[in-house]
Amino acid sequence: MKSPTTIILITGHPATGKTTLARVLATELGLPLLHRDGMKETLADTLGWSDDEWSLKLGAATWELLYHLVETLLRANVSQVVESNFSPKHASPRWQQIYQQYQPQILQLRCDADPDLVIDRFHARVVAGDRHPIHRYATDTTGYRAVLAQGHLGWIEVPGERISIDTGALDSADYPTVATRLRTYLV
Repeated sequence: MKSPTTIILITGHPATGKTTLARVLATELGLPLLHRDGMKETLADTLGWSDDEWSLKLGAATWELLYHLVETLLRANVSQVVESNFSPKHASPRWQQIYQQYQPQILQLRCDADPDLVIDRFHARVVAGDRHPIHRYATDTTGYRAVLAQGHLGWIEVPGERISIDTGALDSADYPTVATRLRTYLV
């Protein structure tokens, strides 16, 4: 039996606009937003942070916390927006398990943009001090450029619709229009 819940799963590299899109969609659609970076930043502010090793430990903890919250909301039949830079290699098995157990409708959005634009956005974050220091590559545009050179993130292998969004072609005024289009996917 299909679950009455929908998960809008938003992925993409950092600085591709996924958090901005996720916040607008969650607000416009009246859904809770599970945002892994927000969890990691909250834990770092509460527990402190020191180096890349600690960042990796907090990162591992926030993945588990994210999936725990996804399942908690699914057990309560709550649709949700879930956003992070999911690696298909690591995320696909977990999302397949979640899909098998709860059968939610999944709408996967992958945010992409021209790599030069993404680097410009990333650099602007660094200059403005808008990137929390707990994140790896918080100020390292060279390391991040190497990540981008590997290409866009692939799709998470889980049943559901897939929509690629070129956020370089959007401005923030277009995001509510995207939300209107996505309303048809909500059960």
